[in-house]
Amino acid sequence: MNIYLDNSASTPLDKHVKKALSAWNAQTFGNPSSIHYAGRKSKSIIEEVRHLTAEKLSCAAKEIAFTSGGTEANNWALIGAARANLNKGNHLIVSATEHPSILQSASFLEKNGFEVDFIQPNSDGNIAIENIEPLIRKETILISVMFVNNETGLILPVQEIGALCRKYHILFHCDSVQAFG
Repeated sequence: MNIYLDNSASTPLDKHVKKALSAWNAQTFGNPSSIHYAGRKSKSIIEEVRHLTAEKLSCAAKEIAFTSGGTEANNWALIGAARANLNKGNHLIVSATEHPSILQSASFLEKNGFEVDFIQPNSDGNIAIENIEPLIRKETILISVMFVNNETGLILPVQEIGALCRKYHILFHCDSVQAFG
């Protein structure tokens, strides 16, 4: 008997969700960018889901972008934010315990002219604010720390890190995939 314990990464579809998706996909499968009826219907459903998601996250629907998964979203966020803010600096601070999608994006940025400081966790696996602040400099444009560690389940002090980022006017990226729900 196999026991699956990685439900935060990927979870079997609930039977009710599977039934609803199957019915929807059989009837409404149009390209949401098309102007024909099937496309407009698909777009309408996607926008409804966007609004429901925004409501759950307490944000505006226009702030929701759908990707194929967490890896694509992290890559897009980190590399996109770094490149978009290059005029403000080229330094990032990234937790050394991040998901590989973050660590690989940070390494890619390093190979392309950015400077990255990787913060090591303390003895209990946590990322301490007092270890982040000394690394901040005039060129720091982004700090990336996950909300919940995908290996240990440790909840990191993201509210405090977010406050530190606000204090220094630095973008804060937080991979919250493991924390949602």
